[in-house]
Amino acid sequence: MNGRSAQALSTVMVRCTVRLRVAQVGYLLFFVAAWADWYRAHPAALAGPVVVLVWGVLFAAHLRRRPRRAMVVADVAVAALVALATGWPDA
Repeated sequence: MNGRSAQALSTVMVRCTVRLRVAQVGYLLFFVAAWADWYRAHPAALAGPVVVLVWGVLFAAHLRRRPRRAMVVADVAVAALVALATGWPDA
């Protein structure tokens, strides 16, 4: 693969990733709106979606300007922290 085709592939991958992240943020907003009554009764639980929303917007905006490997590592770290902070019900 020559340099131009690798650059084109990289550009397409970044654009797809940004679009997926924007779709995730839209889905999150829809989910929070659908469960608005529950979140009004449990306002502390809104911290998780707010963190994910802010991170998603920052990640998409930063990725469009200058994609870096550190952003991918930070994205995985944020996702892991959110998953660890989730109160999973006992099965």
